[in-house]
Amino acid sequence: MLKRQLRRHLGDPPSIPPEWQAFIHGVNDAYREFDADRGMLEHSLELSSQELLDANSEMRAVFQAIPDLVLRLNHQGIILDIKAGTSSGLMLTRRNLIGKQIRDTLFVDVADQLLESFRRVIQENAPTGIEYSTVLQGQESHWEARLVPLLETQIVVIVRDITARKHAEKRVQEDMLTMQRATAAAQAITQHQTLEPLLQELAGQARAVVRARQCFVRLLPNRNSFEAGSGMSFSDKYVEWHARVNEPGSADVGIGVDAAVCEANLPMRLTQAGLQSHPRWCIPAEWGHTRPPMRGWLAIPLKNRSGENVGLLEFSDKCEGEFTQQDQYVVEQLVQIASAAIENVNLLEEIRQLNTKLELKVADRTEALARQEALFQAAADQAPQVMWIVNTQGAVTYVNRFWYELVGGAPPKWYGHEWTEVVHPEDVAEMQEKWKLVSQSREMFTGVRRVRAANGSYHVLAYRASPVLDSRGDVTCWIGMDTDITEIKAIEAALRLSNRELEAFSYSVSHDLRAPLKTIDGFSQLLAKQLRADDSAKVHHYMSRIRNGVAHMGQLIESLLALAQVSRNTLQPVPLDLSEIATAVFSELQAGEPDRQITVVVEPGLLVEADEGLLFVAMENLLGNAWKFTSRRDGAEITVGRSPNAGTEEVFFVSDNGAGFDMAHADKLFGAFQRLHSAAEFPGTGVGLATVSRVITRHGGRIWAESQPGVGTTFFFSLSRSYSAGEKLPGGFALKNDSRFGAID
Repeated sequence: MLKRQLRRHLGDPPSIPPEWQAFIHGVNDAYREFDADRGMLEHSLELSSQELLDANSEMRAVFQAIPDLVLRLNHQGIILDIKAGTSSGLMLTRRNLIGKQIRDTLFVDVADQLLESFRRVIQENAPTGIEYSTVLQGQESHWEARLVPLLETQIVVIVRDITARKHAEKRVQEDMLTMQRATAAAQAITQHQTLEPLLQELAGQARAVVRARQCFVRLLPNRNSFEAGSGMSFSDKYVEWHARVNEPGSADVGIGVDAAVCEANLPMRLTQAGLQSHPRWCIPAEWGHTRPPMRGWLAIPLKNRSGENVGLLEFSDKCEGEFTQQDQYVVEQLVQIASAAIENVNLLEEIRQLNTKLELKVADRTEALARQEALFQAAADQAPQVMWIVNTQGAVTYVNRFWYELVGGAPPKWYGHEWTEVVHPEDVAEMQEKWKLVSQSREMFTGVRRVRAANGSYHVLAYRASPVLDSRGDVTCWIGMDTDITEIKAIEAALRLSNRELEAFSYSVSHDLRAPLKTIDGFSQLLAKQLRADDSAKVHHYMSRIRNGVAHMGQLIESLLALAQVSRNTLQPVPLDLSEIATAVFSELQAGEPDRQITVVVEPGLLVEADEGLLFVAMENLLGNAWKFTSRRDGAEITVGRSPNAGTEEVFFVSDNGAGFDMAHADKLFGAFQRLHSAAEFPGTGVGLATVSRVITRHGGRIWAESQPGVGTTFFFSLSRSYSAGEKLPGGFALKNDSRFGAID
């Protein structure tokens, strides 16, 4: 085109100047490139337009698929365009809304709130939103409007139906409130400690939890550990009807539906229609038509810890709607807590009963202990001896009236360790040493102490105390008793003195009689030599009597000396073989009468611990008696052995089949100069058995006899241990040789 214009104005190309021709060629080339670019641009534009149309189609499809209502408005609130939501339920059309004010159409109820939101979006150029409610087709619906700025002059409003969400939020809120009520109900229920108030609380709280108009709870009788009982709660709707029922709630027990729940031990939830169509539903005749419809029913079985049915919790007539699965779930949780609370109440009641019985027993026991204590107090105060109690530290906690009469004062005087003030210092030290030993070994606490009486004189008291153990074997205290042996010691001292004087007298008499007795014996022998054979028989008889009397008196003197020697000699106990001693004595007896035929049996191995000299004297007398009293018996037998029926005590015996004696006179047997046979029948002094008795007694043993005239005699004796004379006092109190109480021989 440029060439044509140049040709028309300049003529043929040759006439065109060269510089213009170069310019023309450049322009032509540029035009051709521009034309090519224009073609490519047009092609690209066509492609972009098609892509834009496709994108618009896709966006419109997506836009149409959005369930929300979308409106495009200008800043004056005029609807420019509209897209009805797929689930908006508004049934809107573009033709009816475009060009109209939005506040006069969709937002009539919230026009002011909408205008305020419009102004905020325009001013802040930022999105905002409002929520509102309206009534569509007779039902309340909930909406959310989102206002978003578009360009500079328009606003997009997105309207969404949030009715389902609001209903869900309401259900969640109601569920939360139900759970809160259930929590409060559980706390209220578990606070009760008796059954009837607990059941009544359960009925009221459970009805409030599920918002029902009626609630009954019943524990069935004879169902394990649950005690029968019932509770009920109902709204004003049922007040008049329940007032006409004799026993509220009892009529419901007979209906078959709740029985089915108890039998299956499973929850049951029914609507009113489901309840009336249930095969086991029945209306008692006495109800007539006075009872209002129950409008649904929910029953939850009560179970014990083993899962067994023990009762029923049932609801009817919910305030709003039907009973839901959530109601059932919440009540089931509440029932578990209530069942545990009921069992706890029953257990608590059992504990109360046990406590009541225990309190009665404790009261009885306390009264019995008080009586026993009063009895002990009275007995202890009336006791003619000192009685006392000390604790494990040796401190006195009780002394009886006798102590206060002896030393003076009144309780609590002398408690603790005050008693040491009236006990002789030497005896206090000895008692403390003994206490250290017995408090560890828990052996009997014994001894003798001197106590200063109220008048200043000292009394000798022999004490003995034993530990008192509890059920575990631990010592709780020590109970002791003191025996006042002051008079006994005085008598003992007097007896010792008297015995010494008697022994001295006996010894002196025995020695003093020997000289004149020898004189009589000597002169009687000389006188007998002067007698002739032809002298009168009477003179010879008199002389014989004199000689025999002198000999007998000599034997008596020797026996008295031997008896005194037994009492005076100091014991020196050593291990001895009693069998050997008996054999030696029999050998001496046989040597004195070699022609005598007698059977002697000595059991071997009779081991004892005794004074050898004194035991030999005792066996000489016992075996000598047996030898003597079997002298007139054919087939005489003497046996020495150990008694097999003596129990824990070791008892020996000397037995013979001699003359024997009458047991009626056994009390004279061991007395000095006591004889059960005449001297003409069996000679002797009557001192032998007295000597034996004294030897056995000094060894701490005892001796006794069993006999039968013409059959024989058996002497039994025991040897426990060695004692000094006077070492054992009446009452069994053992005393040692102590200068405090006088010498003990």
